[in-house]
Amino acid sequence: SPALQEKYGFGGFRVVPPNEWGALITWYDLMIRQERDGGIIKEADKLSVALTHVTSDLLLKVAQKFGITVKITPVGVDQLADYVDKEERQHREVISAIEESGTYATSGHILDKDGFLAGVRILEIAAFARAKGLTLNDLLNEMNLDPQIGFFASANQALEFAATIEGMSKRTDIVRWLHQKLMPFVLEKAKAGNPIVICGEKVLDADAQKEFKSGKYDVPLNYPGFPDGGIRFYFNQDKTDYIT
Repeated sequence: SPALQEKYGFGGFRVVPPNEWGALITWYDLMIRQERDGGIIKEADKLSVALTHVTSDLLLKVAQKFGITVKITPVGVDQLADYVDKEERQHREVISAIEESGTYATSGHILDKDGFLAGVRILEIAAFARAKGLTLNDLLNEMNLDPQIGFFASANQALEFAATIEGMSKRTDIVRWLHQKLMPFVLEKAKAGNPIVICGEKVLDADAQKEFKSGKYDVPLNYPGFPDGGIRFYFNQDKTDYIT
């Protein structure tokens, strides 16, 4: 914010969102294992990384770089916790389970939004960086400048509605319009080779993220097929640039 920049000086610090620090923790853990194991992570087939489908693809790229299995789940720390628990019961380790809202979990620890553990891990990585004459920002740059990973920009804009029947109804009506009106229109225009433009970008495809639909809102909202996985609009062919 301008007030904080005035107080601390421009460029003195920046807020690192969960999409970035979650990827950094994962990258650090896998890098350390790779160095410890002589360049190849041992028993990589027993390791995995989990993220919810609204979390940045940055974490996906980090896992792929090291040859680690990726599990993408529906939204919710409960979804991540269930996956970690299932893997542990089969004697497999989840390096990290991340959600863009701030969830960090890992095998052997509390299966919840463990902010304390995440903070300790960042301190550990900061100490590692300092011992090498580097900063956390230097490590973030090293990770993002790796051509196998890259830089992923992300943002989250909350929409607030009154905690009333009218507020809930308004939110449902917006989703219904996106799902039943805008998405079909976008698909029709894209198929015809005349895509609509959002924020200066052509929308080439869209979907309702059906594989991440839970169905738990269908009855309460009287909306069969409610797309609780979100409506996603894609701006490039490989579907790495999108808005949900």
